[in-house]
Amino acid sequence: MIRVRTCQSGIKFVSEMDWHCSYKGKGNTVKRTLIIAAVLLSTVLVALPALASQIDDYIDGPWMKFLFPQGAGQDATGSCNNCYPDLTAPTVDLESPSWDFSLAGMAEFRITDAFLRGDSFEVYDGGILKLTTPSVAQNVSCGSDPAICYGLADVSWGLFTLGSGSHSLTIKTAASPYTGGGAAFFRIDRIISTPEPLSLMLLGLGLLGLGAIKRSRG
Repeated sequence: MIRVRTCQSGIKFVSEMDWHCSYKGKGNTVKRTLIIAAVLLSTVLVALPALASQIDDYIDGPWMKFLFPQGAGQDATGSCNNCYPDLTAPTVDLESPSWDFSLAGMAEFRITDAFLRGDSFEVYDGGILKLTTPSVAQNVSCGSDPAICYGLADVSWGLFTLGSGSHSLTIKTAASPYTGGGAAFFRIDRIISTPEPLSLMLLGLGLLGLGAIKRSRG
């Protein structure tokens, strides 16, 4: 069956199975233009930085709150949905894990129980167990401020070092005596390396030597 199609190049008689238009030499130009546009678009997309995760926003910032169930080996969860970041607050709620982020250098991970004491935790990075906080006796509340609870002798807390690169954290309940579990906190702080005294001394001697050489040449 023959149909008539209207193309940019004029009326074209085509068959039922082949109804595309012929552009009389323009087809190759159109194809080249589309290929160039696709290459440019892919280049731009590759060059764009990855979107920051929720954890990226909170590194060196506030303590981050998560929820945990009572049963040992149960996965911790986030403490909110569609959390609104507030970097001025002492603690912030987290969305559901895994909690993914990237580090250019080393950082310190710290975790602590809060409120009623007696809970302990396991921390995993990429599915590998990195830390188990110590078991402690059930006791009265240390309060809601993780900065106060962290480091107390009768509170379960711990820390370990994170290396540079990508990380994916999850947390499990190691033990909890309370029906329904509870809430706890962690934070991540970059480790700022400082030069050792010997390195500073060698640097100073090197600068003095360079100064002496310049003076002698002058």
